[in-house]
Amino acid sequence: MDNASVTGRLPDFVFERRRDIELECDFVLAGMLLTDVPKGGKLNKSDDELIRQIISQLGDIVKRKPNLTKAGIWRTGQQPPDGLTPPFDDHLLEERARRCICVMVA
Repeated sequence: MDNASVTGRLPDFVFERRRDIELECDFVLAGMLLTDVPKGGKLNKSDDELIRQIISQLGDIVKRKPNLTKAGIWRTGQQPPDGLTPPFDDHLLEERARRCICVMVA
């Protein structure tokens, strides 16, 4: 299986939490949110709103699961049968990051 087909099985949004930054800066949530929005593309209003909803959802999740370090979220709200789950391979994340937008969450 090639990297492109495996990368396509990553969730639409991948969150890598930075608990060390949360503790140091007294943040409720900090980390990197890797989106499926292509680099060079502009966030449209619905993407921007969706990202805000996902950040809010992640905040709620860490209240219930304080040890959460990684999360994957699908636009449809459900993981497809061949979808990947955390932990995600670093090489796949790097490949996605090269072509998509990353958002710092703080």
